[in-house]
Amino acid sequence: MKGQQAFWLLLTVAVSLGFAMRVSRPALNSPLVVHDDVRQHVFWVPRLHDPALFAHDWIADYYESQAPEGYRAVYWLLTLGMDAVQASKLLPLLLTVGLAVAGFGLGRAIWGRADAAALGTILLAWSAWQYDDIASATPRAYAMPLLVAQLALLAGGRWRWALLVLPLQALFYPLGCALAVLTMGTWALWRAGQAAPDATAGDTVSRGSAVGWRAATLALVRRAWSDLLWLAAATAVALGLVVAGRLEAAAYGPMVTAAQARAMPEFQQGGRAAYFVANWYQFWLESSRSGFALGPKDPLFDDLPALVLPFALAVLLGAWMLAGRLRLVRGPAVPGNGLLLLVLLGLSLLLYAAAHALLYALYLPARHVQFSLPIVWALAGGLCWCLLGDRLFGWVRSRSRVAVGLAGGELFALAGVALLTLHAPPPGEFYVTGRYPALYAFLRQTPPNTLVAALPADSNTLPMFGLRPILTSYEHAIPYQPGYYVPLHERTEAFRAAYYAPTLAPLAQVIREQRIGVVVADTTSLERRRRSERERPPALARALDRCGVVRERELVALMADCLLQAAESER
Repeated sequence: MKGQQAFWLLLTVAVSLGFAMRVSRPALNSPLVVHDDVRQHVFWVPRLHDPALFAHDWIADYYESQAPEGYRAVYWLLTLGMDAVQASKLLPLLLTVGLAVAGFGLGRAIWGRADAAALGTILLAWSAWQYDDIASATPRAYAMPLLVAQLALLAGGRWRWALLVLPLQALFYPLGCALAVLTMGTWALWRAGQAAPDATAGDTVSRGSAVGWRAATLALVRRAWSDLLWLAAATAVALGLVVAGRLEAAAYGPMVTAAQARAMPEFQQGGRAAYFVANWYQFWLESSRSGFALGPKDPLFDDLPALVLPFALAVLLGAWMLAGRLRLVRGPAVPGNGLLLLVLLGLSLLLYAAAHALLYALYLPARHVQFSLPIVWALAGGLCWCLLGDRLFGWVRSRSRVAVGLAGGELFALAGVALLTLHAPPPGEFYVTGRYPALYAFLRQTPPNTLVAALPADSNTLPMFGLRPILTSYEHAIPYQPGYYVPLHERTEAFRAAYYAPTLAPLAQVIREQRIGVVVADTTSLERRRRSERERPPALARALDRCGVVRERELVALMADCLLQAAESER
């Protein structure tokens, strides 16, 4: 039996890791390819070992303040032996292994059979790698592995160990604490109800009055009192860690309110943090901010959402069980108890609704379902597939003398693994390529405090690969905290106006005010503006030959001192 479980566990880890490496292939094959969000959440990591890097940088200070302490600690440890870019590519692989092990443990605990646990976990890894969350190597990459680990411990009856995961969630993905606390509290009450004498509970509830229900509830709470006290203590620790971790971020003021967001173009269709979109399908189902994050499509099913596959299997299991209870068909022989998945489903939807009602107070509604619901669909779907195998092979055996070495569910599970492997998630489209290696190398040779100014679209990869602070950037201009975003927006607009000015005087003023060391000009954008403003072409275009030190593709790096001298000569 142990050998069989070891086989299924190793298969789960190997296939899950295979999915991760296939999706990560663009990044693993090139040092200049990183996940889109790595540019935003990891660029500042080198300052953990070299405080001279990004010192007193407004953008780096903000993003480090958003990073939970555990997240920082892991990057500090990994970057002892590699750079931040390499660490951001290794971390998703490690998290995938953790997800596979925890998922297998959860499946074994709730279903009691290794084949269903393996297939369900592989289906979960398949679902997870359709998305870019684990691949992002950001705090949200920890959300699903930590949640699955906690559920596995709960289902396995290891209450105290499950409590220890709660502070870890506070250290890595604080937003996940709400679902964790609610799930554990509900589970503690259910365990107390299971341990209660049936007759006493039945007598109390049978009164049918409010008093009777109140008495039953109080009795249940008393039986769960010890577990609830431990949960309260763990919650207090987690809350303290969350509050301590938010002290730095608090310097940038409160989160944007729903009323403020509705008035800002950044939150409208096409904006940097688009939330309020007119299309109902996109808003409620497809969006990764307001909906159920059903954006990734499955090309084999006419571009239906990728999660349709595990969801359909989970729904089939539910319908099969319901039909069995109604005696319409012979119901499935469901092993174990999937109640924990139903609890997870109900509480996730509850938090999703609350996040919509209290918009931005609980951050984005999608974050309360996108990491939890795939767990329900995948593990229920894996069991459904194995039960179908049991039923099919039982039917075959009853009508023939064919001997099969493995159980039907096990063969079906292997077939399911093979099908998922053949239909593995494609290489990720959420990776970006640094296109200016010569420019990055030049920036790395400048003093560490050199502030680089470029148009927002041209600045996105400069801090990640050039390791120098930037004045502004589209990638880093997230508008959730006005205390950070408004000053960034103001200096962006000031630089943009100076960038295209017909004289160098406005640009020289911005250079002095912001202490800019290098200006990166985009010849394509300058030429486009020159054609549209023939009478007042950008003066910066005339300084390219005089002050340019590095030219790569359409970008030219110009020394700020030279631009100041050129501005003086214009007078």
